[in-house]
Order: sequence, then C-alpha cells, then structure tokens
Amino acid sequence: MYKRQLKGQISIVLLLCSFSLQSKNSRDLEMCRLLSSCNLALLPFSLCLLSILTFLTTYLVAVYRKDVYPYFPVVGRTYDRSPQKNIFSQLFNICSFLAFITFGVRYFQLRHDADWNEPDKPFVLKLNKISLLAGIGAAAGASLIANFTV
Repeated sequence: MYKRQLKGQISIVLLLCSFSLQSKNSRDLEMCRLLSSCNLALLPFSLCLLSILTFLTTYLVAVYRKDVYPYFPVVGRTYDRSPQKNIFSQLFNICSFLAFITFGVRYFQLRHDADWNEPDKPFVLKLNKISLLAGIGAAAGASLIANFTV
C-alpha cells in the first residue's frame, strides 16, 4: 500500500517536472491518467485536517506545560514559548507545502477542464492563472507566518 502511494507521489513530481517538455495531447492524457490513478482528492482534506491538528497540538502542549489557562487560552502566549513555537512552525510549514501542492494540482485540473469550455476558455484560463498566483502567495505567506515570530 505504501509503495503504491510513494509511486503515485513520485509520478506527480515527475509529471510536474516534465510537463512542459511534452506535447499538449500527451500532457492531457497523462494528466487524466494521473488524476484517476492517484487519490489527489485527499490533498485538500489532509490540508484541512493537518491545519486543525497543528493548532490543537500546539494548544495541548501549552496546556500540558501550564503556559496557558486551559479554559480561556491566549493564543499569543501559546506561540510565545519554545516547544510550542517549534511544533507550530514545523507543522504549519508542512501545511503551507500541502497548500502549494493543492493549488498546483487544482491549476492543472482547471487547465485541463478549460478545453471542454470553449466559449469562455480564455477567461477561465486567465482566472485560473490569477488563482494560482493567489494560492502561491497564500502558501508563501503561511510559511512566513510559521517561521518568523514577532
């Protein structure tokens, strides 16, 4: 089972790296095969779940160390101390990487689907590029938030 998941992840990376070297028809065919063989629908779900677990784990560590009051926590105090800060940074970096991958996969999905929408194809492609740039900016901003404390 793990070999299959690893094979799927490796194929995603290889596909993204070699995407610009293939012709348009072979790219579309390869994208259809990839999306149907991998469980890429789990990316947004895992991003949401890991984000919740990030905040919950950081809070529970802070409560365990008695850095915050358990019934009325102060978020700034949770992220202020050393072990919570490091746990939050690491998990939130993983979340931002998952968000980056999710936005990239969604960009390729919509680019493939734009071929079926002939009348609005230029508008859909332009909007898709704008949403990809906004997503990359959000992932980079999340990584900055995770790494630099105030």
